[in-house]
Amino acid sequence: MTTQPGALDELLAARDELEDLLVAQRLHAISSRTHLTAQQVRVLAVLQVSGAVPAGEVARLLDVTPATTTGIVDGLVGLGLVARRAGADDRRVRLLSITEHGQEVLRDTVVMPDSFGRELLERLTPDEVSGLLVGIRGMMRVASEGCAG
Repeated sequence: MTTQPGALDELLAARDELEDLLVAQRLHAISSRTHLTAQQVRVLAVLQVSGAVPAGEVARLLDVTPATTTGIVDGLVGLGLVARRAGADDRRVRLLSITEHGQEVLRDTVVMPDSFGRELLERLTPDEVSGLLVGIRGMMRVASEGCAG
């Protein structure tokens, strides 16, 4: 059984639109709850993945200027979310790392609480829930067939 190309394109476009809406809602919730900007969250994420890195590397990874990075990091240091320390090999190099508190804030910020998805699902009509369930089960079936080899 094959899906109609037009229907598949429409489904993929709807998925992209839904993702954009969910990201926008999530960022709004993050900024109102934590008062962090999207750039500050990005810095925390980079440091969580990269460990202790020079500020210049953070700027490169985020594709922003070093001055922009300094401004973002200053705010995060002031909140106790990021730490600065001199490099072991070159004391002129300032290494940035996420603090334990920063890890907690990032975890609370990025991990979507169950209630977030539940609130959306509870607003669907019974027919929409049924259709979504059929679609998700179909995707699970196809994904599991792919894993079976």
